[in-house]
Amino acid sequence: MRHDKRRLSPIGLSLRAFYVAACIGALTWFWLSRSESEATIAFTWLMMFVTMPVGFLGGWLIGSVFALVETTGNVQSLTLWLVCAVLGYLQWFVFVPWLWRNRDRNLGRSSRAA
Repeated sequence: MRHDKRRLSPIGLSLRAFYVAACIGALTWFWLSRSESEATIAFTWLMMFVTMPVGFLGGWLIGSVFALVETTGNVQSLTLWLVCAVLGYLQWFVFVPWLWRNRDRNLGRSSRAA
């Protein structure tokens, strides 16, 4: 197994920092406005937007699980934040770069197989 350390470009580092700041900013906004009933709905849509398209899957999963279990809005919202933030990070900073690095290899295999 080959292990190479890939250096992140300044743009990659900036995008990661912006993503993490957006997720933490959304959580901070929700925590400061948690007394408002509409804040939970707005927070859910905000997290799904920041982490889209996988955020919609995370929102659906969390909504489905918590529809079966009685919880307070804060527990559900914090769980949604954690799941969406992790799934979004994995999507944009692990899986998409892996696909991008391996695109030539994957395209080469599919054209040879045809």
